[in-house]
Amino acid sequence: KKSYDDFVVFINKEVIKMPKAIDLKGQHFGNLTVLEKSDVIIAGAKSWKCLCDCGNITYARSVELTQGIKKSCGCLKSKGELKIN
Repeated sequence: KKSYDDFVVFINKEVIKMPKAIDLKGQHFGNLTVLEKSDVIIAGAKSWKCLCDCGNITYARSVELTQGIKKSCGCLKSKGELKIN
């Protein structure tokens, strides 16, 4: 019986198991609420459709959300509210 819980990738003839994708639906990151997984491709990866607190829809990759890289649709930058570390 086949299981698709993990992805298997072959790199230099070695089998490397990739972890199961994390479901971010319903989670809040900065001003973004994740609505659903999207078919939109950003930098070679599928993205999430997100609703910004300002009402705009935007798309972001998992890494951008979970690492705090993307916190809004861009409205924080235009308002000058984005903190630079």
